[in-house]
Amino acid sequence: GIMIRYGSGKIEGILSSDTMYFEDCSLLKSGECHKVEKQQFGEVEYTEGKAFMWGKYDGIVGLGFPKLAIDGTIPPFDNLFYQNRLRNPVFSFYMTPKAGQEGSVFSVGGIKKNLYTGPMKWHSLFVTDKTPEYWTVKLTDVLIDGKPLGLCKPYGCPFAVDTGTSLITGPSHMVNKVIDKLDVDENCHRMKAGKLPRLSFQIDDTIYDLDAEDYVMKVQEDNADVCIGGLRDLDLPPEKGPMWIAGDVFLRKFYSVYDRNDLRVGLARAAPVESVYPSKK
Repeated sequence: GIMIRYGSGKIEGILSSDTMYFEDCSLLKSGECHKVEKQQFGEVEYTEGKAFMWGKYDGIVGLGFPKLAIDGTIPPFDNLFYQNRLRNPVFSFYMTPKAGQEGSVFSVGGIKKNLYTGPMKWHSLFVTDKTPEYWTVKLTDVLIDGKPLGLCKPYGCPFAVDTGTSLITGPSHMVNKVIDKLDVDENCHRMKAGKLPRLSFQIDDTIYDLDAEDYVMKVQEDNADVCIGGLRDLDLPPEKGPMWIAGDVFLRKFYSVYDRNDLRVGLARAAPVESVYPSKK
């Protein structure tokens, strides 16, 4: 059997094997279908944790590297890569900015130019050994209103780009300094008064800006707005950390491309939903 522990719970089950299709192949010409023969996967028999109880999903597709996979299994995208089913061995994510909003896109085998604006910046993987586990780039520094905090001197911090993490996380001794400086108040007064600062992440030499509306999540409680900052401390075990994680709070603002051939991550400003889907205004 298998057991995997996540930040938000755990699963237990058995390993099985099947043909996996990345799309409805009946709609495509022969040879254009992205499918994997004999893909091993975990059949889940037991879950623990609220994320699995309330989450609106049927499963988890791991898109990290084989080193991270359980019992020597090969993740599906790597199988596509090894079975020569990709003209261009990349996958990408576009996330709509609002909760519950349809139109997010996961694509395999190419870059969708209509999903981003401006230049695409490429960042080589930043790993401590030769075999990567996560899609980790080099975080050079964090800035508040353009002022560097000097958190990652002198060598840079690993920054895992991860769609499976909801927030932006970092080691407690670093990220709590950022949280204190942002000073997001629950009653949203600073947000409404326009007093929250701009938060920026410098990856290699490129600066990625998040405005207050990007990093503050608004929820309704007793018919009133409650503001929650989208950063949290997360101290990983020594073999995994210290590491920052660029979760969905970051990825809603930036279209991300993961290049398996050249071991790099591409980031560009995500296109506005109304330009991607003109009829959904």
